[in-house]
Amino acid sequence: ILEFIKKIRSSRYKIKIPPIYIIRENFLPRLGRELKTAKSEVLIALPNDFIKNLLNNIKSILEKNIVVSIVLYPSSGIEEILEHFEKMDGCITIKRREIYAMDLLIIDRNKAFIYSPKNRYAMMIEDPELVKAMIQVYYYMLWLPSKTVCRKIVKPNTMLRFVNMWRAVYEVEEFLRRGYTVKAYVIGRYTKSKKAFKGQGLVKRASVSEDRTVFNLTIDFNGKVLSVGGIDAKIEDIEAYDLYLIPLR
Repeated sequence: ILEFIKKIRSSRYKIKIPPIYIIRENFLPRLGRELKTAKSEVLIALPNDFIKNLLNNIKSILEKNIVVSIVLYPSSGIEEILEHFEKMDGCITIKRREIYAMDLLIIDRNKAFIYSPKNRYAMMIEDPELVKAMIQVYYYMLWLPSKTVCRKIVKPNTMLRFVNMWRAVYEVEEFLRRGYTVKAYVIGRYTKSKKAFKGQGLVKRASVSEDRTVFNLTIDFNGKVLSVGGIDAKIEDIEAYDLYLIPLR
């Protein structure tokens, strides 16, 4: 027993606890501050009164060309919220989910916040694997079953940065439908050789598998046509860590 206790006390046998924190007070001001740290994308599914209080923060990050996705739940005041969003410019899509699911905010692929209305506290998650799982929850549980009620795209020559390939594909499909040329800057690696990759080219096609589990872009890198997937891509030629897109007329 003494030997066992000695082992579990040693640093070599310490269990790594994922970075998860409980926020019990000043939750909304904290979210407002966290939104300011966004560099690429924000995924939001919060109570409508929360979103109403965060409107100025959302407007501020849209002005920085952050890609914003919002899922609203039916409740009083939803039309007023939509009126505010209609007046904003930027890359934003708002959907409406008829049945309440969960309250979630994700910033880039760095942080996720889960709000518990029953207990009135929020969990802040910084563990990369857990954040990735929350992104999957957002896409499949909240985004897909919801109906689009407001969508805006950016003006031509605006650079957008994406961390979620499904969100990039969603936007590129609209750019191409409108006849825009889409320029791409990609930083990542080859999926087979694992060698670093960095290049720029023109997007030829955006693809989604029938089961909506695979998303990728086909990009012409100066005559070399490659398929580009997001983080953890396996079947594509390139796994993109950073993806920048610019719609051109």
